[in-house]
Amino acid sequence: MKISQIPQALETAHKANMSVFLKGAPGTAKTASVRQYAKSKGLHLVHIPAPLTDPLDVRGIPTTDAETARFLPLDFWPKETDKPVVVLIDEFPQCVPAIQNAYAQLLIDKQVGNIKLPEGSFVVATGNRKEDRAATHNIPSHIVSRVMHIEVDRSNDDFLHYALTKKFPIEIHSFGNFRPDAIYDFDAKNSQDPYACYRTWEYVANILKTSPPDDLLLELLSGVIGKGAATEFMAFRRMHKSLPDPKAVLRDPDSQTIPTEPSVLYAVSSALAAVVDDKNVSNYFKYIRRLPVEFAVMSVKTARTTYPEIKKAKDFGVWAKENSSVLF
Repeated sequence: MKISQIPQALETAHKANMSVFLKGAPGTAKTASVRQYAKSKGLHLVHIPAPLTDPLDVRGIPTTDAETARFLPLDFWPKETDKPVVVLIDEFPQCVPAIQNAYAQLLIDKQVGNIKLPEGSFVVATGNRKEDRAATHNIPSHIVSRVMHIEVDRSNDDFLHYALTKKFPIEIHSFGNFRPDAIYDFDAKNSQDPYACYRTWEYVANILKTSPPDDLLLELLSGVIGKGAATEFMAFRRMHKSLPDPKAVLRDPDSQTIPTEPSVLYAVSSALAAVVDDKNVSNYFKYIRRLPVEFAVMSVKTARTTYPEIKKAKDFGVWAKENSSVLF
């Protein structure tokens, strides 16, 4: 299932009163998807890093009340009378079977021992697959048949859309279109070295926003996406920074030279989409009409995220009609 489809799938499971096991390769936004779902529904998120817990964290601390023994819940658990919550059991398959069994009743019945989740609560377990070699254990069969299994597929398009909405440096988006294979290169056989994935590219975005010294940047990026991807990205970024100011290009689109190198076309297409606005939208369409059609289409699709109002522009309607054969 594509990352963009996960919110609807989670909502369906929630409405059906089912718990979910959300699984997939490392760095494919599993945890982030659950966090975003809870936020979109205005629900408090109870985040449990499952491999770091033990059965007492689940059932509570043994205590006595007069002559009766009971378990006293830890303070992160909601009371039954509270508002509904989303419980995220993160990295569930990395737990040993004893811990998995401790969470079984929570996944199946939304309660464990004396702890009963508020009505309308939702439980989601996340984790990697066996083939990812992430120290996972088999999930007990009595859990397997009682939860909805959703496998997250890689989707560069979804990631690049996310990068735009979160305002990653535009060169990441350009590079992702130019070298899609470099955006995600996880190899389970060589998982001890840094590798590029959707999660680590977000780290790259955060690093770039700090404006680190140029002489450190390659090593810093190699430490999160690996030497190969970092070297390629750095070369692309140098080219990207050498481009004319995209706002200046849109001030005089007719006199600008159209590049022929694919890497430059990818960079220009994204850079222009990042700066189009109400004032320069007509000049934007003047310029992209001169681009190879596949790059013009890519640029407009990008601009629809960075500048949603573009769809209301008269020039957009004319351009879309001219290019209907490749758009629809």
